[in-house]
Order: sequence, then structure tokens, then C-alpha cells
Amino acid sequence: MNTGIASIAGYLRSLGCEILVLDPRLEQLTTKQLAEQILAWTPDFVGYTAASQDICDAAEIAAEVKNARAGVVNVVGGYHASALPTQTLAEFPAFDIAVQGEGEIPFGQLVQGVPPEQVPGIAVRSEAGTPVLTHGDRPLANLDELPMPAWDLFELGRYPHPLLFECVRGCPYNCVYCFHAVGRQVRYKSPERALDEISYCYEKYGVRHMHLGTNGTWPLARQHCAEICEGILARGLKIRWRTSARTDLMDEELIALMRRSGCDSMDIGIESGSAEILRRCQKKTSLPETIRIVRACHEQGIEVELNFLVGLPYENQESMKETYDLVGKLRRYSTLANFALLMPFPGTAVYEMAMKHEGGLRIVSTDWRKYTKQAGRVLKYDHVSQDELEAWRAKLYRHYYFSLRKLFQVLRAPGARRLITPARLLFMLKTPFTSRQRKR
Repeated sequence: MNTGIASIAGYLRSLGCEILVLDPRLEQLTTKQLAEQILAWTPDFVGYTAASQDICDAAEIAAEVKNARAGVVNVVGGYHASALPTQTLAEFPAFDIAVQGEGEIPFGQLVQGVPPEQVPGIAVRSEAGTPVLTHGDRPLANLDELPMPAWDLFELGRYPHPLLFECVRGCPYNCVYCFHAVGRQVRYKSPERALDEISYCYEKYGVRHMHLGTNGTWPLARQHCAEICEGILARGLKIRWRTSARTDLMDEELIALMRRSGCDSMDIGIESGSAEILRRCQKKTSLPETIRIVRACHEQGIEVELNFLVGLPYENQESMKETYDLVGKLRRYSTLANFALLMPFPGTAVYEMAMKHEGGLRIVSTDWRKYTKQAGRVLKYDHVSQDELEAWRAKLYRHYYFSLRKLFQVLRAPGARRLITPARLLFMLKTPFTSRQRKR
């Protein structure tokens, strides 16, 4: 379930549009089945959102729709199209328009009849058929003035994950492995508006498990977070919520307030145990501070899920050993950990570095279906081999999870039990042995 889609749907509906939302993953639909459902509704516009690993599937659906109904306008947005708008149109002719960044205003202009070439910040085809970017400054949405996301178009009870509430949009940080599809200019929903959305879903749909913040990092501003937490308490909202956070933006007092308002788990991006790697990646967090904040969350009863990236620019055997040592220090203060292979997603500085053969990285594949953090094999490294990185990842998983104490901790943790799906459990069980099996 995509919060961006819900927001765009709510905005378009406020303009008088009829909206249908289809989720092929939830419904387990094939490309053909999804296209049939779209065509049965006879739409004028079809919007698609896709990350890099999904763009080929989205293009197949768009092609099925276009072949059956040539007049429909296929509009693609999301991370991949935002990073490579003209290339996306060139590579996938079934898409008519690619929207960069947030979609409410440009999609709204399109459905109101504004000629595509006059809508700023989108990719269209010229009269000669060449994909080009339109000119002009696009106004950014005032988050408080957007209509309520169209949650009624989703079957919220069928989604296993907590409902994501967008309290802030944009991220000011420059981490080389991240892409900010909606830009670095930070815009906040006022605490009152954010609380109204939370209360609405709490009362109307019975939502009790939520993810507060954004698709990136929250809190970004301490006071903004504190006012929302205090509002949850003042309104008597008995919710459990999680978030994704940076350790340099929290302190013990704020963590205690977050816990009192219902925060029971959070993701924290650690990335590496090497201070030098973090510096080169522009993470701008310190390892002593990270240990202190993770421990503070644990002491407040907040389950912490650690996220590491294996194979960052300039990675080598020594930096991997430093990550291994940090994992040993953090495992008792956290519940879960992920060790993902670095993926050079389009739009990131890592992608540009790897295209230029910088940082010891080189892209060897643009097969977008391979662009997942668990698949890998789209990069080559100068300072360490892919096999060595995968062996380190397996070693890190063993180091973190393989003890009776950790097993009991995970089994006792309510948040961990909710997050570990059968597919994730299978992955966690087999990954620590993957590299060993490959060598036999």
C-alpha cells in the first residue's frame, strides 16, 4: 500500500475525477489480469508507480493497456521515473509521460486538460518522438492544503504492515546511497494536520498500528516530533507506532516521549561500522552516538531494527571487520538486523560514481529486475570481490542471530513477530549459509 498513491488519489478526486486503485501484489494479479481490470474501467489516464526493480513489470502492464486501448494516457511516476525520466520513456514506449518527484500537482494539471508540454517537470515526447523534459518551475504542494489521502480506496485491513502517515516530505541529507525522489526541500505537515489524519484513520477504520513520518527519516525537527507525540497523548489515541530514524536527530528525552506516545519499534540506518566509510558516504553520524542512542531506545522498551549496507564505496576487508565489531556491540540492544547489499539505484550519487568507475565501484548490469538489495550482482568492486562481500553478509547474519539469547529475544518481541513474514524468515534462515553453499 503506497501513501503517495493515496495522496495523489485524494487530490485528483478533489478535482472531480473518478478514481480506481488496483494493487497487483495484494490481489496477486498477473500482468494480463491487471490489464483486463484496468480496461474494464475504461479510464482516460492510468498512473503507475515503480521502483527500478518494478519498472519492467509496470511497462508490461502499460503495454497491454496501450495495445488494447490506444487512446489511454499512461503516466509513470515513482523512484525510477523520477531519476531517469527521459530514459524511461525511451526504454519503455508504452509510457506516454514520466513525472519527476511528487505527483499531485502535475497529475492534476494533466487531468484538467493542460497540454503535457506546458506542465513543468515532466518528461514527454516531442513531435519528432524524442523524450524531452518540460521547462518551468513546478510549485511544491503545501502539505496542509492537500486533501485527506484516499484511504477508502484501499482495503486497509488486508495489509500486513502498519499504515504509513506522511508527517514530512523531503530529506536534507546527502547520503550517497539514497535518492530523494521528492527532493531535499523539507516540508512539514503541521502537527494538527498530522494528528487529524491519524485520528481519522483511528476512528473511521480502526487503525491501531501505524508508521509515522515519511518514506525517509523522521523525526527531522525535534519540536515537530514532540508536538505530534504530545498530541497523540492529549487525544487519547491508543496506538502502536514505528518510524525510521537517524541517531543524530534524537536524544534520551525525546525517545522517552516517543515511547510514551506509543512508539514500540523503529528502524535505524547504521550502514557501516567504519567511521571512514561513513565519512566518505556523507552519512554524518558518529559511532559512539549511534551506540548511545540504540541503547537508549532499548532501555525505553523500543524494539530497534538495525539496517546495514554491505559493499559501500571504498569498502574493503578492514571496513567489513569494523562493521562486524559494531554488530557485536549493538546486537544486545536491538531486536532485528538487516544486512543488504549496496544497490546503485538510479538517482543516487553511488549510481553516478559507479558509472564513472569511482569509489572502487563499476556498474556491470542495467537489468532493472536485478536492482534489489538482496539480489546484487550489478556491481564490481576494486577493493573486494562480490563473493567476499556475500561471504561477509552471511557472516554478519550468523554473528547477529546465531545464539540462544538472540533467538529468545526475537521470539519474545511483539514487534519482531509482526515484522517477520514467512518469506523474510526463510531468507534469514538461508542467507547465513548461502556463501558456504556456493563454494562447495
